[in-house]
Amino acid sequence: MSGLGSTLSIAKTAIISQQYGLAVTGNNIANVNNPNYSLQRADQVNRGSALYAGYLFGTGVDTSQIEQNVDLLLENRLNDEKSAQSAYAEMESYMDILEGYFDTNSTSSITNTLTEFWNSWYDLSNNPLGSAERVAVYDQGDTLADRLNDTRDNIDSMVTDINQEITVALGQINAYTAQIADLNKKITGMEGNQPANDLRDQRNGLLDDLAMLMDIDKFEQPSGAVIVNASNGLTLVNGVDNYQLYEQEDQILWTRSSGAGQDITGTISGGKLAGWLELRDSILPKVAGELDVLTHELIWAMNYQHSQGSGLEYLSEPLTGDYSTDQSGLLSGYAFGDKIDYTKAFKMWMQDKSSVDIQYTQTSIDMNLSEATVSAWQGNAPGHDPYRYQLTVMDSATLGDKDVIQTDGGNLAEVSSSATSMADALDGAMAEQILTINDGPSGTEVIKVKDVGGDAQRSARSIAQALSAIEGVDAYASAVSAQFDVAGINDADEGDDVQFSLYVEGLVYEQRFTVDSEQGTLADQFENALREAAQGINEMNSDLDLYTD
Repeated sequence: MSGLGSTLSIAKTAIISQQYGLAVTGNNIANVNNPNYSLQRADQVNRGSALYAGYLFGTGVDTSQIEQNVDLLLENRLNDEKSAQSAYAEMESYMDILEGYFDTNSTSSITNTLTEFWNSWYDLSNNPLGSAERVAVYDQGDTLADRLNDTRDNIDSMVTDINQEITVALGQINAYTAQIADLNKKITGMEGNQPANDLRDQRNGLLDDLAMLMDIDKFEQPSGAVIVNASNGLTLVNGVDNYQLYEQEDQILWTRSSGAGQDITGTISGGKLAGWLELRDSILPKVAGELDVLTHELIWAMNYQHSQGSGLEYLSEPLTGDYSTDQSGLLSGYAFGDKIDYTKAFKMWMQDKSSVDIQYTQTSIDMNLSEATVSAWQGNAPGHDPYRYQLTVMDSATLGDKDVIQTDGGNLAEVSSSATSMADALDGAMAEQILTINDGPSGTEVIKVKDVGGDAQRSARSIAQALSAIEGVDAYASAVSAQFDVAGINDADEGDDVQFSLYVEGLVYEQRFTVDSEQGTLADQFENALREAAQGINEMNSDLDLYTD
């Protein structure tokens, strides 16, 4: 009877195990359209052997656990490809809109509008005195101008839309990483007994969604929790902790454990974020710049041709307008002043009807400039030599040696409080401005001194480099020193954290130290921290030579 009982027991466990397998198979079939579901299988194991009548007999089969059938390597590769695909998809959607502005099959595109404009000029060339042809040129020019302006505005609107997309996406990324960290906690707590398959599926779905927004790397720990890194190695999720991303002045920043931000904009290479950033920071500015150049050159070419001829009638009323130069007061300060050929004369024809015989006279104005100068220099007072910015400009042909020095204002480069922004501090030292080098060897040159988007940043060294890039001009920047007043942190107590940022040539070094009397006075500790920050800046840019004394 014991033999029969054993046989029946084996049959029972076999039936139960197969029922479990059928249940798992049914669950797999039921979730066939669930994109976040992973195939599961029932792992069956031998129940072991029992001694009977001197022999070892098997006792049947058991279902040990329900496991997911997931290829982690394939899953990671799939995430990478999804990330790349979503980047290209976002770029394609905006590129389709952008291409429409230049589509030759569209009657309203810039390409066709420009063709119609040139055709109207061709008709006018065949009948220069024809009123209808002149009106057609005017109307087509007006249409072209509207189309160019609309396209430029639309590109700016696309940039605005992309910025909004980025803002929303960063909120989604932060929500996903917070949920992944929470699932890590639940999975590690549950898997002490059985695999948390459903929770793992939820987490994999969130990881897929996260990969669609930005490129990530993920690693599973023995505990079952995952570590999620951005592609540059910075951690987004580590166990139950997640690290936020946020946007500041068109930069995407990763939040350090200290709370400070680190710019990761240039390292994002996948996901929708990468597509949007590529469009916003590279493609759209390039197209906008080329469109601006086309418009600029078109305006110049049209106006230049008009300047070579005359109208059907002489002007009889005073000619007025608000078209003026910049603060230099020079002709080169006009929007197209750098294109004026100053070697030629400016001529005007005048008609005199005061007598029976109409008289015509020509007036010529000599446009040739005899001296090259650096103009439009602005700034606030250096106060004394350590805060003096001096540029030496040399041109063997006309300039000779000239010193250009800031000469008015006060508190140069002084940051009055921690609430003062870096831009405000620089405004007290050197204003954003335009340097105009007139009639140099390569003609008139303009240098925009601006923190972002200019030819030079607001430092003597950067301006000297921009000047030296001009043909025939050598510029040198003298050494610049700065003094730091630590009176504002004298009330720091033992163990307090002191934080500051060192900003040099567009580079920012975040520094901090903990007040420790055993390390010396507060001023000594600040100087040591400042020396480390200076060394860090030197390592970022080998062309700089910072030192503390």
